[in-house]
Amino acid sequence: MDHQYKLLHDIEDAFDQVVDASRELVEIYRAHPGDAWAMGSPHPDVAWLASALLDFWYEDGQDGRATRPYVGLVAGLEPVMQAVSRVNAAKEVFADRIAAIKSEDQRMIANLKASLPLRHPYLHKHLKGSGLARLHLKQCWRHIPTAEQSVQRTRLAWPVHPACQRERS
Repeated sequence: MDHQYKLLHDIEDAFDQVVDASRELVEIYRAHPGDAWAMGSPHPDVAWLASALLDFWYEDGQDGRATRPYVGLVAGLEPVMQAVSRVNAAKEVFADRIAAIKSEDQRMIANLKASLPLRHPYLHKHLKGSGLARLHLKQCWRHIPTAEQSVQRTRLAWPVHPACQRERS
């Protein structure tokens, strides 16, 4: 049982690091804003970024295999890019800890989804009464993609769901 307790403690710590690093990124972007574009948002700003970074929840009725996409580009100065690296590192540790727990005892995952939000009062407040059912682990470890070099042009493409393809025909 001590080993399970350590696993739970480690994952709680890793989740805290993801939340803290994400909040730090938002504050650094607030201090060092860059140009931004987001699909469906005419003026992506710090609030849009915070919403995207701190979206860790399933919505009621959401397919468990799906995550909500936040399609956008943010031009980040060096402090922002360093903060993104810290968020991605925290997300990687979180993913590793989840994998360790899954290999140990899959039943522990349900307890985590219920207990982790309670560790952050503002997240718990957001969760209550907002139609958000439970923690979406995949959204906690999904990395923020970055471009290591200067970007001259960007193209966005993704596969079309077969059901959508039939509707177009």
